[in-house]
Amino acid sequence: MKIKLLLLVLLSLLLTTGGACMKSVSSLTPVPTPVPDTQPSASSTLQPEGTTAKSLKIGVVLYEGGGVQLDMLRSVQLMAETDNQNGGLDIGGEKYKVEILPYDTNGIQATEVAAVNRLIFEDKVKYIMSDGLGIGSWLAVSEANKVLVGSLVPVPQLTLMPNLQYSFHPFSQNSLGSVVIGWFCKNYPDLAKNYVLALPDNQGGRMVSGMIEAGWKAFGVTPMMEFYPASATDLSSLGTKIKTLNPGAFGAAAGGASDGLAIKAVWQAGYRGQIFVNTGVTALSLSQTVPPEALDGLINAAWATEFDTPPTQAAQEFKDAWIAKYGKWESPEVVGTCYYACMKTALKQAKSVDTDKVAEVIFNGLKYEGPTGFFQMVSRPDIGNDRTVDSITAAYVKQIKGGKPTLLATIGIDEGMTYFQQMLTSAPPMPAGPPPDSAPGGTPSGSP
Repeated sequence: MKIKLLLLVLLSLLLTTGGACMKSVSSLTPVPTPVPDTQPSASSTLQPEGTTAKSLKIGVVLYEGGGVQLDMLRSVQLMAETDNQNGGLDIGGEKYKVEILPYDTNGIQATEVAAVNRLIFEDKVKYIMSDGLGIGSWLAVSEANKVLVGSLVPVPQLTLMPNLQYSFHPFSQNSLGSVVIGWFCKNYPDLAKNYVLALPDNQGGRMVSGMIEAGWKAFGVTPMMEFYPASATDLSSLGTKIKTLNPGAFGAAAGGASDGLAIKAVWQAGYRGQIFVNTGVTALSLSQTVPPEALDGLINAAWATEFDTPPTQAAQEFKDAWIAKYGKWESPEVVGTCYYACMKTALKQAKSVDTDKVAEVIFNGLKYEGPTGFFQMVSRPDIGNDRTVDSITAAYVKQIKGGKPTLLATIGIDEGMTYFQQMLTSAPPMPAGPPPDSAPGGTPSGSP
């Protein structure tokens, strides 16, 4: 995960105009005519060659100018390439070669809408993976054409509502933060009850502070929020304030490089309490701005792939394949692997490529494994959806020691489910506004 990642709620701005993204799906107007010059990005269409196997097309719509999204694309391509090299996917006794059709939105809503229209009406794609930045502008089109969409952006009002039949969230962005917070409150109650969180003083920081506070309150904790100027690069005043407060634990949640700056400033001011971040930002990403000695002892979430010796075979195999293809492991963003792992498992269990049958499998508690760990689809009764359209993962908690992530705890899905449900029943639902304060290249790694 790149340095831009931190908070799972902080995704890039949903690229919408006039609030169209916030309308119900039934009120959205499809844009049926694609822009003529919109083409798949040159980098990556995987074409099956020399085989009579059928082709399974998966569209990928994202902003390739963001390092996070580009890693997502490369991850999905690598998984598809590996499956094709092994003969393709066996779906109902028939072999399918996976064909990835990527479209670069260039961070422009009209381009994204045109790309989706081209995928659906010209490429005849029935499966789309999206970073979700502009999904509100075209979800009505995919729904009407029974295209199964997995989105990285999990805003319930856009992707998880009961009236949607073909939209789901295969990455545990909604649940991971609350799971790790719940675990921390249970295992470090004395530190948790005196927790201070630093955020930028802008619209995004203020919005996120409310969601984070609600997440902590679900476990009986009211964190103190400290805001700093959003554009500041010198956060020494923040460091002095935290040193004076001397909380049991401290964290930062800007969703970008300023998180590292905040941690660095607090450490330089002399604070030596526990640093706890509820997101999955990697040790390598943090080390780009934070001195090694300041990171020592930091606790936060991790993906299975982050460890030198991954705790799962799937994570090890993915890392090996990545290194073989790209030469080395540089902590790439791997959340996009969740969509491919979910779809692959659902297609095999459905024994069909029919989206109605595949959706039925996904929406009935599908369990699947990917490079980041084990997952299970879960329902969202808090927004009136009894189908399992959201997801939860077995969470890994790391502690950085000597600059290296060490596995501190594994939170199983059943335990994690209790934390997530506690949060859902205690906290207000996620607001129906665009995710705050980030440019189109940023994808967070955990939310309350």
